[in-house]
Parts: sequence; structure tokens; C-alpha cells
Amino acid sequence: MRYYLNSQVDYRVIDKRFGSVTNKRCIDGRITGSNKCIGFCNYADHPGYVTPEIAQKRMCFEKGCGYFIQKTRELVHAPQKEDSDVYSKVVESVLEQCNAFEGMKIINHKISGNKIVFYYVTISKEYRFDMIVQSFDKALFGIEIEFRVVPCEYTDAVNIIFGMRLAV
Repeated sequence: MRYYLNSQVDYRVIDKRFGSVTNKRCIDGRITGSNKCIGFCNYADHPGYVTPEIAQKRMCFEKGCGYFIQKTRELVHAPQKEDSDVYSKVVESVLEQCNAFEGMKIINHKISGNKIVFYYVTISKEYRFDMIVQSFDKALFGIEIEFRVVPCEYTDAVNIIFGMRLAV
């Protein structure tokens, strides 16, 4: 196995190559949890994971060791409140604009990634949503908007849109 200076190897590559997901073998031979490791030493005499205690004892930071590879943290989290506020404001605005259309009704919407799909029922199929889609510039909001018609019978569409039953 070859050992490289840290400028040539990323911590994630090392992490995939060595050890299990939860337990890591340190340079002093001990096995510790992955959350206690702060990096990896790529030195051929003692390759292994480094904890804060080991780094302090061996003075990895003070020496500026070229074999030490710092652990990078990738934060995976749910969308923040600000993001959900943007989506809810876009949905609210689209629903408000669509209320002006007579003979159609948005019955549902789904948010998937940076895309909002609106599902609607109509009695005429003559609606164009170009102006609504253009009003939410994808470059500005980072949100793509799409409209999909839900196929249904005329009587069912009237019932959904106007809330009344037609006599048959």
C-alpha cells in the first residue's frame, strides 16, 4: 500500500479504504469510535486514525505534519426553516394566482428537491400557466414549478371545483 502526503488524498477516500463504519484503529493500536477521530495519519511507520489526545501527544498540528489528513465533516440536515418558508410562500402565491382561473382548481402539490408539482382539475383544459411559471424565475428562487392535470370525468371535475353535484 502506498502512502501519500495529505495534499493528494482526501479523508473520505482513506475512510472508505480503512476500517469499519463505527470502529477505527488508531496509530497507537487502540480501537476507538469514529466520532472520536479527528483525522488520519498516512505515515508509513504508523498509519491509522488520530484522536485529539494522540494529536496533542505527537504534536501533529504544531509540527504541521504533512501526513496528517484532517477529518472533514459533512453536515446532512433537513431543510432549514428559511427554505421551507420560501417553498410555502411560493405555494401560497401560486394558489392565489390560480384562484383567478375559473373552471379549474389546484387539488394538491408535492415538493421534491427544488421542484414543486401542482396537480389540478379542470373542466375546459384551456389553461396556460406560462405567466405563473415565468413569474417564479428558477434562477431567482431556485425552484422549478410544474403543473399536471388530473384526468377525471366532467361531472367529477364540476363537483371538485364548485362543490356541487350535477343531476344526471
